[in-house]
Amino acid sequence: MASFVSYTTERSGRRWRVWYKAPDGRRAKRSGFKTKREAVEWYERLTQDFREGTYSSETQKRTLVGECLDSYFAAALNLAPATRANWESVAKNWVYPDWARREVGSVKSTDVEEWLARIMRAPREITRGRGTMLATAGAPTAQRAVLVLQRAFVYAIKAGLIHRNPALGVTVPDIEQHEALDHDRDEGDGPPPTGLRNPYLTFPQLLTLANSIHPRYRLLVFTLGTTGMRFSEAAALRKRNVDVVRNRIYISRAVTEVKGQLYVGPVKNRRPREVPIPAPLRRRLAERLAELGPDDLLFPSADGKHLRIGLWRRRYFYPALQAANAELLAQHLEPIPPITPHGLRHTAASLAVQSGANPLLIQRMLGHQNITMTMNRYADLFNEDLNEVSDKMAALFDQKTMEAYGQVVSF
Repeated sequence: MASFVSYTTERSGRRWRVWYKAPDGRRAKRSGFKTKREAVEWYERLTQDFREGTYSSETQKRTLVGECLDSYFAAALNLAPATRANWESVAKNWVYPDWARREVGSVKSTDVEEWLARIMRAPREITRGRGTMLATAGAPTAQRAVLVLQRAFVYAIKAGLIHRNPALGVTVPDIEQHEALDHDRDEGDGPPPTGLRNPYLTFPQLLTLANSIHPRYRLLVFTLGTTGMRFSEAAALRKRNVDVVRNRIYISRAVTEVKGQLYVGPVKNRRPREVPIPAPLRRRLAERLAELGPDDLLFPSADGKHLRIGLWRRRYFYPALQAANAELLAQHLEPIPPITPHGLRHTAASLAVQSGANPLLIQRMLGHQNITMTMNRYADLFNEDLNEVSDKMAALFDQKTMEAYGQVVSF
């Protein structure tokens, strides 16, 4: 049972206080009600929370968001090293500064929406590498920041501190497009080229680039540009993962570099997949496999270890790109657009579309979570196919065909 007691203060005048027994048996109170009716209505809502198991004490609600986020990261043992490093960086720059000292029970959805608009519009000083810079949160970063904040409230719910996640339902403008653009990238692959949504190489450009790089990595470039696998996945391949008889490469592991340390773990989405081996690549892979032991890396570094994308990109890929463009320009051919190694994955998708491959098969080859991601990521390629559809439909209505069926149409 509860008791309702009136009291008087010099500043506020007459007020009402509710004394009640909390679920843990302690005697608790809530003060400041203007009328007894207001106090009774509050107590009725409280007893409903008791019955439904959604009650949280005022002390629990005063737990800080920063403490919940610390506890989440400490308990999240299944996070991949690269994901953990990325999320902790996002938390440090975008979440902790605004939420570390907020009481978890005081946060409303509108607070999260206002914070999201603020970090996307107002520049702030963030840590980048060993220095700092002024920046706003782009859509991919904002999405991660919201996701990290959601995890803090998920932990608070599991701990019984609150019973609703105020960050759920908060979306980043145009996040679907930006997620498709950003999710697919290799860790450490560098920023996407300026001004190009998806840089694609033609098949002659791909061959020129492969022939311009150090001979040890020619097969790697050609493999990336024709199978669509990520660099991190190619760096983890071993002889046992390739079956030239069945014409398949089995992808289940990936190599990521976090703060100078290499980690070998599951592929993105934790979904192993098979990719087909194009005919021009099959013979070259067979020759390479004949030189390897069953557990040898398919594309090792010079010292026989896993490749590091940052070092490989600077030491081999970019110099090869310059040499390839010099050769193409000397032949009065179109140079290769600015790309990172990840651009070879886009090139494989482009070549697959040009070959008439079904979008669902392209999705499987690239390892995307769903067909929507594939269609959004390569919408420019599929839009070009609309012209082909139009031309084929026009052929059905050409004058000779119509006359053959006894129909004449004039416009």
